[in-house]
Amino acid sequence: MARAFTTICCLILCLVTSAPAQDSKVLDLTKLRASSEQTMTGSGGGLGPSMSTPKTASLKVTLKSLNKTNYYLGEPVSYEIMLQNITTHTVIIPWTPDQLSVKPSLKEYPPGYMEGNITLFISDKSSGDQFLDVQSLYGSNLVPGSLKKLQPGERVKILAAGKINLIDANFYSRMLPRLPQTFIVKAGVTFDTIPKSSNYTHSESTNRLSIIINKR
Repeated sequence: MARAFTTICCLILCLVTSAPAQDSKVLDLTKLRASSEQTMTGSGGGLGPSMSTPKTASLKVTLKSLNKTNYYLGEPVSYEIMLQNITTHTVIIPWTPDQLSVKPSLKEYPPGYMEGNITLFISDKSSGDQFLDVQSLYGSNLVPGSLKKLQPGERVKILAAGKINLIDANFYSRMLPRLPQTFIVKAGVTFDTIPKSSNYTHSESTNRLSIIINKR
């Protein structure tokens, strides 16, 4: 019996050690679920000015792909963006959608706490840039791996999934009668250290893609 138990333990150990490790340069948000849903309503769907302004852009953002070029409102969308550290120093970004694990207390901020957004947005001459999809990321020193350190020149990839929505209520009301329409789509990232805004980063993709949005 003891020999059989030892053999089983050895087999389990071999399976664990031989399992493929997750690629540390890829964050797949399509497989990870946030601990709590965040809803954007009302007129908050536009890209407004930030409380902080970065001196220089620290990340190059590239919108690598969208799963389609033709969408209906409310239809699922998946997209891939690439981030590259274009500075000469290490850049730290949040690396998990699970806020509860990295910030268990509502009143206190853990050491190294960061939060930010991955955004998919369109440009409109009258209303400015408007959100189509928003994915939130978090990180702190409490959870190993929740903060990603990017060395100079290093690239990482983020896979995200959401739904095509015109989040701003006023923009939605104005655009709905005009659909279908072609829009220029870009991606953006905003990361900051909370509560002290000492590591603010905001960058928009250097490229753009076009999509057609239809009303249902």
